[in-house]
Amino acid sequence: MPPVAVLDFSGPKLRAERNRAGLSRKALADMACRGADTIAQYERSRQRPSTQAVRALARALGVEYADLLSCEDAPTDAV
Repeated sequence: MPPVAVLDFSGPKLRAERNRAGLSRKALADMACRGADTIAQYERSRQRPSTQAVRALARALGVEYADLLSCEDAPTDAV
């Protein structure tokens, strides 16, 4: 079965976490077993990573999987 893209992945959050960790794209790519160009594509939201890739990125950055996802607030009138 082919990898499934994570639809709510946030490229800007990945960039922010990478910068917070003080890592270059190349360093993160090496730690997550990905290419630096691929990391750039993720950060620019031009490519969506698979679930496995998000797990590898989160592990390399020392963050939770959910920290790399974009979250919409629930409507305040929801019951």
